[in-house]
Amino acid sequence: MTIENLEKTLKRLTWLVSVTALVAFGSVSAYYYNKSSSAHKGVLIYINMQRDVRKECSIDTARCPMLKTIESWITDSERRRDEADKQGFPFIVLTLAAPLTLWFLFFSSVWVLTGRKPWQRQGLLKD
Repeated sequence: MTIENLEKTLKRLTWLVSVTALVAFGSVSAYYYNKSSSAHKGVLIYINMQRDVRKECSIDTARCPMLKTIESWITDSERRRDEADKQGFPFIVLTLAAPLTLWFLFFSSVWVLTGRKPWQRQGLLKD
């Protein structure tokens, strides 16, 4: 196997692993983003509900005990939102960092194997 063939093989492997990493880590990031977004919508709904119950509480004091329940719902939804954000953040970083790292390693290995600097070559990304 010549250096040129090895370079082409490495390039194809880098494309394959980069796209796979984008899809895999991006999918997990989207899942946690959706989970966080849903919990945030719940927070907003409960805050609106709390505001309405406070208005009603000033008129009818029988509705006032409902405020503690709504506050616990808000706290629970905020906790779930923050937890989803915390769990999803590493996958967002991996979605971006994995392909960039792979391409850096590819260009570095081409430079080491061939002695040609990647920015001085033409047609490197073409097959």
